[in-house]
Amino acid sequence: MLKVDVPQILISSAAIIGILIVWYDFTVKAYDTVIDLIKGTFYDTAAERARRIKEIRRIIEEEDIN
Repeated sequence: MLKVDVPQILISSAAIIGILIVWYDFTVKAYDTVIDLIKGTFYDTAAERARRIKEIRRIIEEEDIN
C-alpha cells in the first residue's frame, strides 16, 4: 500500500511554487526590458529624444537651485 507523506508533499509543493514565482518574475522583467530596448531603438523619434533632454535639464536646474 502506498504511504502518503503529507508534510513532505506540502514542503515540495511550496518549494516548486516558490521557484515558479521567481521564474515568472524574472521572465516578466526580462520581457519588459526587451520591449523597452526595442522601443528605444526603433520607435524613439528625434522629438521624443529632445523632450527627454529638456526634461532632464529642467530637473538638473531645479536641483541646482535647491
